[in-house]
Amino acid sequence: TGQVLNPKGEFYLDVFLGLLFSGKYGAKKVLDEGLTDAQLATEQEIRSHWRLCVFVGADEEEWFSMRRHVLEDAMDAEAEWWRKDDWLESEIDDIATIASRQRYADQICSLLSARSNSGGYNMASMMGRGDKHASGARMCDTSATISGDGSVTSLSFNEYTVKDKALTVDELLSNAKSAIGRAHFRLNTLAGRKRHN
Repeated sequence: TGQVLNPKGEFYLDVFLGLLFSGKYGAKKVLDEGLTDAQLATEQEIRSHWRLCVFVGADEEEWFSMRRHVLEDAMDAEAEWWRKDDWLESEIDDIATIASRQRYADQICSLLSARSNSGGYNMASMMGRGDKHASGARMCDTSATISGDGSVTSLSFNEYTVKDKALTVDELLSNAKSAIGRAHFRLNTLAGRKRHN
């Protein structure tokens, strides 16, 4: 492994991480410590979804810095979305059965919910806007939950952030709109994955 250096004499991080997480040097057990079998079984799907829909283009280092949080959140708040469903994942070539399976998937998705949270992976900060929304409103910790039919079932603000920043009503509305938008996006991406598994 000492031979994998760039022209500046720096070690290639992706090669190092690959070796470290391969289990060849005993690091895999430490990395997986405390993770459930369900989390490990669905890690590839959760990771792919996270890289495509949440943190677009994330590299290995970014994934492993967020891995435990993302996997715990997926199994805590979104377990039903990630649970295996043999009927949805089976090979079917009969048109009537395909239509029936689509109705079944739609019904499941309408019963589940999704939530957004400004902590962890905030889209505005990832897009280089720091602590402000595109509208210029200052951000505060806001979370929303959307039911499968698209209606808002909960909306909450971190009262300490609101008081500390002395946010205006317009800024609170902007934060609420952003949280609801993120929850809808989460619902749509999770439902898309469930329907087209």
